[in-house]
Amino acid sequence: MIQSVSDKVYNYILEKLNDIDNDVHFAGNYGFKFHQNTGGYQTFSFMQFEPDKVDPKEVVFVPFVDRASVEIPFNEQNKRSDMEVEYWFAFKIEEKKDIYNNTVLDLNTKSKEYQALMQLYTNLKNQTTYTTSDMKLAFKAREPQPVDSFRADGDFYKIVSWTLTISKIEKGMFGNETKLYMGLSNTFEENDNSMLDYIEFTSIMGKAEQNISGYEDKESYFDIEKRTWEFDATINYDEEKPIVEDIYKESMAVGASNNVKYKIKIKRNNVFEVERVVIITKANTTHINNVPVTVSFSAKLAEV
Repeated sequence: MIQSVSDKVYNYILEKLNDIDNDVHFAGNYGFKFHQNTGGYQTFSFMQFEPDKVDPKEVVFVPFVDRASVEIPFNEQNKRSDMEVEYWFAFKIEEKKDIYNNTVLDLNTKSKEYQALMQLYTNLKNQTTYTTSDMKLAFKAREPQPVDSFRADGDFYKIVSWTLTISKIEKGMFGNETKLYMGLSNTFEENDNSMLDYIEFTSIMGKAEQNISGYEDKESYFDIEKRTWEFDATINYDEEKPIVEDIYKESMAVGASNNVKYKIKIKRNNVFEVERVVIITKANTTHINNVPVTVSFSAKLAEV
């Protein structure tokens, strides 16, 4: 059976939600049907498409709906798709009264069911790439937002919207699967302080060739004499990381010797890693109003 990308992503998110708290069940077998206002309240009802997998009376039950999804496919062999999806949740809330006896319908953001949603939101922010059996997903998650309060079967619910921007591939890798570390060559350690928050980096290999073709040869033939390695990166400025401050000072042409040697470590998912000792050959800092400061630099191999 052919399954749509949006269905695969929805089922994956549903699985991750239900992994967080055994006492909370997010139900993906429902739809929402909204009605005209009656009795002063906005009303809706649940449409059930399949039998419940758990007893709604034994757990905190949260219906979960794929409200909208837009996919932009790419004609590439890695089967990339970019998507924006919006999910709606129905959280049951209690009717309360204020001091003037007005009805107050507030979402309890400390409840275990809402905290389960916020935990997955936090997880997606901290680990941006996830791998399933047949695809890789990179997430940009917005914080869940309340939509409005509705009544169904005598109970009140707060509809909460959650929007995700997703990139999907079935082959290859995302850039954020690779970690970049840097420090002074003689004191370098791989840790949080040496990990750079990069926007992009490029590793460049070049070769110096020698023409070895003869005078009467009709075609040119080459041999390689040497190999060069260069490195370009743009990182977010972080004043709490000494190595970033060092690079920043290099960009200002202050505070550092021209021949400071650094160690760069590129590490990809514990599958591949390489270390290089380099000198910075060029650096610049970009300041734009109301935009995070970035530092860009170029480096070349240094003699060890």
